[in-house]
Amino acid sequence: MSTIYSNPLLLGGKKPTSFSVSTNGTWSIAGGYSPVNVNVPASAVTSGTKVITAEGSYDVTEFKKVRVIIGTYVSITPVEGLSYVDGLPNDWNRIKEIAKIISEASDSINANTTGSVYVNNGNTWAYKITPGNTISVTSTAGTYTYAVMGFNNFALTNQNHYGGNHTTAGLTFGAVDSVGKYRMNSSNTNSGGWGQCLMHTSTMPTLQNGMPATLAQVKVPYVNYNQSTILYSDDYLFLPAEKEVFGTRSYSPKAEANALTQFAYYKNGGSKIKSLPGSVSAVHWWLRSIGYNTTNSFCIVNTSGSARNYTASGPNGAAPCFCV
Repeated sequence: MSTIYSNPLLLGGKKPTSFSVSTNGTWSIAGGYSPVNVNVPASAVTSGTKVITAEGSYDVTEFKKVRVIIGTYVSITPVEGLSYVDGLPNDWNRIKEIAKIISEASDSINANTTGSVYVNNGNTWAYKITPGNTISVTSTAGTYTYAVMGFNNFALTNQNHYGGNHTTAGLTFGAVDSVGKYRMNSSNTNSGGWGQCLMHTSTMPTLQNGMPATLAQVKVPYVNYNQSTILYSDDYLFLPAEKEVFGTRSYSPKAEANALTQFAYYKNGGSKIKSLPGSVSAVHWWLRSIGYNTTNSFCIVNTSGSARNYTASGPNGAAPCFCV
């Protein structure tokens, strides 16, 4: 990415007719009077700031200020003069491109980022992505609404997911409502924690079947029955933890809570009350956290949106998450 902000009409004290930009960020000024490869005609440019997002030569006669962006660009503030689409594209390959750009900015955009992120590819598109933006996701199990939970929440299992070396998955999505009613285990035990429970080993793979191929496999932190050691499962589809929903711990192990960050969606006030498909009635829904100092329970969000724990064989709602 290269950004140049200047007034080419004043460079060298002359009044050039054009300038050219190349993908390596260099640009040059032409002082002649003959037009050269005019990609943006002067008649289409209003006075003020103009954003150039592709290499080529441009007529600058009517430009006052020029901002040149070559390559991808992401920020928590919009680029002046650039028009953004507010929300997600309905194209999973493009969403993956957006996630890749956000992943590459993980030093400044991370799990603690709660505001909008402005992303463009330096050429053809620009989007304003905000926690809470929704999209329909279809699988063999049905079609459900998912919302952006946050940015760079989880480490990638496959660091070549985007091509090249990337450490985090740029976007996390979570179901707005429960996608069905399931058990964490067939009996009342939390032995093995999230990594070995029925919800993880059977239900999640079944629900994943038919979902977009752009899903990222990520390392999901959890603790098992010893309650103190952080373990990681390699998941495409997973349940949120108590800390990721509430920002604090009430029923989950301390070690797990200390390792996690609340999702921006819930930190910003996203609803914790969920219903089953086709229903308006609230349902208890499962979290991947085991119950603190118990051997038979996992954490839930109850029908009033509060934290609780519940015996593992009881059927409750499930609102999975995935990364792109």
